[in-house]
Order: sequence, then structure tokens, then C-alpha cells
Amino acid sequence: MLRFNTFIILAVIVFMASCGPKKLPENAEFVQLQQTVLSLTPEADSLDVPWDLQYDQAAHAIIFSEIAGEIKKLDLKTSKVENLITIPEVYHQRTLGLLGMALFQEKGSPSYLYLSYTSKSNDSIFSNLVRYDYSTTSKLSNPKTLLKIPGNTGHNGSRIIVTHDQKIIWATGDAASDTYAQDSTSLNGKILRLNPDGSIPKNNPIPGSYVYAWGFRNMQGLTQSPTGNIYTSEHGDAIEDEINLIRPLHNYGWPQIEGMHDTETEKAIATKSPRTEPIRSWTPVIAPAGLAYYGNDAIPEWKNALLLTTLKSQSLRILKLSDDGSRIVDEDILFSDKLGRLRSVLVLPDGDITFAAATGTGIRKKDFRNLPMM
Repeated sequence: MLRFNTFIILAVIVFMASCGPKKLPENAEFVQLQQTVLSLTPEADSLDVPWDLQYDQAAHAIIFSEIAGEIKKLDLKTSKVENLITIPEVYHQRTLGLLGMALFQEKGSPSYLYLSYTSKSNDSIFSNLVRYDYSTTSKLSNPKTLLKIPGNTGHNGSRIIVTHDQKIIWATGDAASDTYAQDSTSLNGKILRLNPDGSIPKNNPIPGSYVYAWGFRNMQGLTQSPTGNIYTSEHGDAIEDEINLIRPLHNYGWPQIEGMHDTETEKAIATKSPRTEPIRSWTPVIAPAGLAYYGNDAIPEWKNALLLTTLKSQSLRILKLSDDGSRIVDEDILFSDKLGRLRSVLVLPDGDITFAAATGTGIRKKDFRNLPMM
């Protein structure tokens, strides 16, 4: 059984009449879907709690953060891991440290790596959104702090994406405060929307504000679909973990409402002032973490689905979406309690899926290949 802090790859192996199948590692494990056989192989191990994964298309490599403050590169051709930078400002304690990342690469434009990490000054903890220049040789330079907001010993979020219209979305935690999430002047417990240079977009829903949506506790996953839908995963307070479809100016309820509006008190609050329900919630909780959209033809069973890694149930969940992406219509569960705490998931251009296990030390690649049915 594969079990360590590791990177894992699910890869899809296509059998070609002319050249035969791709050779699989001897330690691969297999999962049979309706049409597809998936191979599960470790890609790198002995890592220090890998937190987020990004794909470097120029280098054909995975860039990943380790919670203590290092950013590393995994070469997918050689499986070699190298350290790119150690960030001394990172304050690491338990769940605090170097967290989410987003790599922006587009032909004809400068490349940037956006980071979210906690820092400490005197007795105060902060959450920071920082942009680094990212070179064609994977070198990081010229750090620029775009935002710095209150942090705490928990509930610091946080994930980052660059949207199709080249805006930065930062999912922040409520910093363990009962007031921040519902305070529109606070940047905690929010979905924030920024320009690449850190300025406020002129078309943000609240003029002069980074706030795009609010009412969140501690978001741990963030992704977007090709149509521009933005989804988050969020930890509830002992009940009602959530998947949310993010809409501008919507209030998602925390801390007044958890999950669905299914108590008389919650219904009364939502009637008085509109609140948006999640598109999926779980009680008992599963500790949802990394989130990725799957739209590749390599695994037809999973096309138009959200891939969700979890920490408590230690599973990979496939959340099939409706055609318009507004609902979750089905859910499949893989690897429950077999691979450890799964923190992050990344879909590669060829349909392979990489995810990070935070039990022990490592990264795993899931090779999904179409094998002939037995």
C-alpha cells in the first residue's frame, strides 16, 4: 500500500496498435472504472508537508509549496526534485506556513508565481499575498507584497487562482474571528479579486473594494471551470463542510448559517437577508481540501467534474457537475483511508492527475491510461 507524504500520479495509458502500451512502474496500483483503468504510482516522497501544486508548462514540471517555507520543482521527465527558494518570512506552526500558490504563464506576457503565507511580527500573525517574477528557468525574484491582512493561529485559508480574464482570486480565512466574515470592510473570510499588480479592478462588484463575495470560515480549495465558474471547498465547524459556487456580491452565511438552510433560525436569517447555500455539504465532516476541475477526455467518466481531496476521510472524491455547472449531481469516492491525508490535486494537460499526500512525506501521480477491459 502506498502511504507517505508524497506526490502521486494517476495516468491514463493509451494502448496503441503500433507501439504497445506505456511501461508502468512495478509499484503501480490499479483502479477499474466503467471504461477506464487507472494506475496509481508514487512520483516523489520524503517531502515536508506539500501544500499546493502548480504545473510549469515551459519546464514540464510540477511546482509545489512545502508548509515550512520552501518552493520546489518536480521534473516530470526525470522525477528529480530541486529547491527553488526558501522564504525566510514564512511563519510556520501547525497549520500556519507557506500555503496556496498560483502560477501565471502566458505567451508574450511576464510569468508570475503568486503565494499565500503566514508571517509574524512581534506578537501579531498576518496572511500575505505575494507575487514573484518567474523566469523561463524557474527562477523566482523581485517579491512584491500585494496584500497583507490579519492572521491567526488557525483559519488562514488559503488558495489562489488566476482567472481566465487574468484577475487574481484569493480565498481568505476568517482568522478565527466571529466578526470578520460578515464585515464587508474586512478582507478576512472573503473571496477577494485583484488585478495582477495588486490594485482593485474597476469592475469589482463593490467599487473601491477587493471583496467579491463573503461569509466564509476557512476555505481550503479553489478552482475554476472553462466557462468561468469559481468553486471553493470549505471546512465547517464540526458540521457542514461545503462546496460553494461563487457568485459576486453573494453572502455565504458564516458564522450565522452553516451549510444548508435547514434549521428554523437559519431559514429566518436567510429570509430577512439573502444567503447562498452550498451546492454540496457533508455531515459528518470530511475536511475537504484541494479542488480541481476535470474537463479532459482522457477519463470520460470524470469529464465535467470537480476533483476533491480530503484530510479527515483521506479520499479523492469525484463530484459530477450538471451541464451548466450549478449543481453536483453525483459523487464517487476513491482511496478512503488508504493514502493518508490528501491535501492538493492538480490536473495535467494530458489528463493525468497529481495529488499530494500529507501523511509522512511526498507527492503522488495518478496515471490514468485507457487500458483494454479485462
